[in-house]
Amino acid sequence: SAFALDFKHLDLSQGVGANLVFARDQEIDLLVCDIACYPDKLLAQLLKWIESGKIKKIISTIKLQGQIDQKVLEDLNNFKQIPNIKIKQLWQNKHELTLFWRG
Repeated sequence: SAFALDFKHLDLSQGVGANLVFARDQEIDLLVCDIACYPDKLLAQLLKWIESGKIKKIISTIKLQGQIDQKVLEDLNNFKQIPNIKIKQLWQNKHELTLFWRG
């Protein structure tokens, strides 16, 4: 069976990448995010999406680039402070983590 994606709820003219803006007050059942950005930038956007109250579930990658330094560890710890979040390293993803959030 086929399905169609409806992107009417996103206003892509208002942002690029991690700055996507929701065009309507429509609830989003599932947001899947695979944006290439530093963990702290993703965390800031993720918090905006969660605080909007419009999204029920989020699956997102957290890109780990280069060495894992103290800053990256602090960022990952900040992700873990979000209620109802799980972070896993999937077998196929060598340099990224996958987060799952349910509101």
